[in-house]
Amino acid sequence: MCVLLWLSLLSDIMVWIIQLRTSQAAYSKPIAGISPFPRLPIRIYDLLLIIKYPMDEISKITSVLTGGALPEGYNPKAIEKLAKQFQKLSEARVIRNYPIRRFRYDENFYSVYAFPIKGTEIAQETLQQIKATVATLDYGPMRYDSMMGAGPDYWTLETETGKHTKVYAKEPTAISMISDAFDGIVIYTLSEYGVSYKKAALRQDIPYVVFGKKGEPDEFKLQPITQSDLGLPASEITYEGHTPESPESARYQLIFKVIIAIVLICYLIYRYLL
Repeated sequence: MCVLLWLSLLSDIMVWIIQLRTSQAAYSKPIAGISPFPRLPIRIYDLLLIIKYPMDEISKITSVLTGGALPEGYNPKAIEKLAKQFQKLSEARVIRNYPIRRFRYDENFYSVYAFPIKGTEIAQETLQQIKATVATLDYGPMRYDSMMGAGPDYWTLETETGKHTKVYAKEPTAISMISDAFDGIVIYTLSEYGVSYKKAALRQDIPYVVFGKKGEPDEFKLQPITQSDLGLPASEITYEGHTPESPESARYQLIFKVIIAIVLICYLIYRYLL
């Protein structure tokens, strides 16, 4: 009797797998906890869902920010800070963040990003339109937008459309104006002042953001989630106006700095001790 039961369960599993591979239903994710096969226990069915549909990164991040187990590789301190921010916001969620344009001006690095205020992704066609529009801007308007974005008024937005309200509805920046032209999408600029390329690239390698309401009815807050927070390999980031140093150039600069330091130390010894 037990053998017959297991054969029956195995038969149901095989039928389910075949249906997933051959039918249109394979392209829409089944619901956990609701088994379409009466003889297939819910726990076994849910296990099969986990195997076929592994948890995506957004689900993993959301889970850990709401008290779930810390995935391997995640930075515990960074995740702890993100979790505190997540819990302070209402309607908080994790959203994919898209780099639009990056550039260097003087010793500062800037990155323009976009994310959907509804849903989790931006269609490729829309993304290309945003990039093409932002590409027409000079550096000045984007640098100005990065300064304005540091203030709370910048993040007063319509809940459904993402359009700016209050101050920036009347006096928009070039970036906020482009942002408001794309329904349901928010575009913004971040800056890193006076740091090395390596540090800027590390801090601006932001594949996801935490986004939620800081105050009612339309005051939002954004918190970046970097690749390093998730223990993921660093992306190859390039900035307009910046030429990465070759290993040889970096080595020569280090040797030069060491020589300067030695000369300075010798001078100080001669000047004050001898």
